[in-house]
Amino acid sequence: MRIDGKPAVGIAISTIPTGNVVNMAELIKEQTDHFTNTLPEGFSLTCIYDQGYESAVANQGFIINLIVSVLTVVAILLFFIGFKNGLLIGSGLIFSIFATLIVMFANGITLQRMSLAAIIIAMGMLADNAIVVSDSALVNMQRGMRKRVAILRACSSTALPLLAATVIAILTFMPIYYSPHITGELLSSLVIVIGVSLMFSWVFALTQTPFFIQEFVRRPRPEELKAELFGGKLYECFRSTLRFVIRHKFVTICMLVLLLILSAWSFKFIPKVFVPSLDKQYFTIDMWLPEGTRIEETDKLAVHMADYIRQYPQTEVVSAYIGRTPPRYYLSNVAFGPQANYAQLLVKCKTSRQSRELHRILQDSIPEKYPEPFIKVNKFELSPLTEAVIEARFLGPDAAVLDSLTNVAIEIMRKNPKVAHARNEWGNMSMLIRPVYDPVKAGVLGITKTDMMKSVKSINDGLPVGIYRDNEKKVPVLLKSEATQITTAEALGDFAIWNGTQSAPLSQVTKKIETDWEFPVIKTYNRQLSMAAMCGVKPGTTMAEVHGEIRQEIENIQLPAGYSFFWDSQFKDQGEAIQAIVKFFPLAFLLLIVILVALFGNFREPVIILCILPLSLIGVAIGMLLTGFEFGFFPIAGWLGLLGMIIKNVIVLIDEINVQHRQGIDLYTSIIEATVSRTRPVLMAATTTIFGMVPLLFDIAFRGMAATIIFGLTFATLLTLFVTPVLYVLFYKVKEKRV
Repeated sequence: MRIDGKPAVGIAISTIPTGNVVNMAELIKEQTDHFTNTLPEGFSLTCIYDQGYESAVANQGFIINLIVSVLTVVAILLFFIGFKNGLLIGSGLIFSIFATLIVMFANGITLQRMSLAAIIIAMGMLADNAIVVSDSALVNMQRGMRKRVAILRACSSTALPLLAATVIAILTFMPIYYSPHITGELLSSLVIVIGVSLMFSWVFALTQTPFFIQEFVRRPRPEELKAELFGGKLYECFRSTLRFVIRHKFVTICMLVLLLILSAWSFKFIPKVFVPSLDKQYFTIDMWLPEGTRIEETDKLAVHMADYIRQYPQTEVVSAYIGRTPPRYYLSNVAFGPQANYAQLLVKCKTSRQSRELHRILQDSIPEKYPEPFIKVNKFELSPLTEAVIEARFLGPDAAVLDSLTNVAIEIMRKNPKVAHARNEWGNMSMLIRPVYDPVKAGVLGITKTDMMKSVKSINDGLPVGIYRDNEKKVPVLLKSEATQITTAEALGDFAIWNGTQSAPLSQVTKKIETDWEFPVIKTYNRQLSMAAMCGVKPGTTMAEVHGEIRQEIENIQLPAGYSFFWDSQFKDQGEAIQAIVKFFPLAFLLLIVILVALFGNFREPVIILCILPLSLIGVAIGMLLTGFEFGFFPIAGWLGLLGMIIKNVIVLIDEINVQHRQGIDLYTSIIEATVSRTRPVLMAATTTIFGMVPLLFDIAFRGMAATIIFGLTFATLLTLFVTPVLYVLFYKVKEKRV
């Protein structure tokens, strides 16, 4: 290990499971600052990676985003419904957040990237229930009801639909929470926090909101009730537009189906990255020299490379690890080694922006300056890094056949201009020098085969002469010969063999000294020999794009009997993650159907809701295309949450249609007037959610999810206000009432 070219010894410190990494890092810094003053001259103590500091900075950024999100949502509420009513609903929002934080503390859920993002994602949804209850109470009072009666009527009529909608919104995240894949573990706290906060929002909507309305909201005076409810130019314009859309219902449905098909087709133009990279001031460089390279040569080249990187003004510290990766200091780090031909450099820049600049520069300049080793420049990611983003893996009994199949795949990869560093997973073959022991000649000299093997072993691997114990770890002590220049059979023949009393050249105790070639690394998969053709992708392209272009040709390679093939690395990992979500999706879908059928007492209205859900992809596709963000696992999780938001809005609207129809109003008028009456709460709920998500657009990890929800919900609001009435008219065969 080296830091800025100087030899170093590393110490890795981890937090206990119940510890706070920020507090631990601060205490460690106090101790190291004190210890530094006692070090001898010429020695220093340097912190290479401080997870406590990184976590503190990330959390501070998220807390600022959370505060901005809360203020934005409250400001929108004040704009829509006035100062007093806005503060009323905004206070419920604050209560829900504080109650969620208490539950998090009680269950040991820490404040970290996922849990804080969950609160921001839930921000707009937390206000939905209170908006519906308060709007219903205000409308009842405007219809002339006494305040208490209006509040009780609002709570009794909306309690069950809102509970069903809230539970369904939580259910849409259930497949992610129960996913056995690492992505499920990664997002588990996000799902829990969203679920808990949404349930609290329902509880406060039916307790705190009615109390505040009773105590602080004034009932309209009699003279204020003379104006027509939901009158005015805007409402009349909306009524006319809604009637026009219903009148041309078949054209509307056909246009939406066409838009859905176009949106599905447009996904081929959206870049796909399963899990995004992080925006850190660090990045790593992995380097592999040819197999058989001595560790001293690897060290020499790594030092030279570190010196080259330090010449750039963006660089702050460069640490080098020779032979293997350092102890895991970041969750997604992947371990390599021990390998004599491997080294890793950890580059720390002054800022994250400078880190991106230097990363971009080194991606092109380092391979040109150092053409001999294979070099990979990596960003920090949320998911574990793989050795290569694309791996075509072959399994079978014979290494030679596997090598032949792998070379065919490598040639296919190299033909694609978007492929970078196509190579064999086993690396290159290295030369093997094998002495063949002659018992007759060696017997005359009194040298046994064991004597010969011990002496030869001291040239390369080293001869074990003892064991150094460090608690449970055992480190062998090796004796190595200084004859490191032996690279040919002739030179090896002159090497002296010692039996304890006398020595003789190796050539005098052997029949011959053979040379051969072999793979120094052999890998297996499920106890079968396994070899992969692997490659990266050039900057500006994605794994999904390149894989789609080479997939068919590689899959068409003819395999001999007894051999098999599959796609490994990111493709396999992504498939497993999606399968893990899909595994529990039928259960969530079944529970969703049961709740909807129990709520409405029929199948037609649940089918109306299910018909609307796929149309949300239109808004998602538009958002991804406009922003240029990558589509991956986080946007998929955002889309599942978006489905819950859509279902909630549609449930409330359909329930209002049914309520008005049961009051004796004809069905067509009920559809029009219920939609008009729900326009304000739907727009308020959508607007608070959309603007509450805006801060996440600037977070590199969650921006895809934020764009999915923002654009998807924007389009879904139009679906709620226009398509739901159209589908209701179609399913119930409602005749238009001429005005």
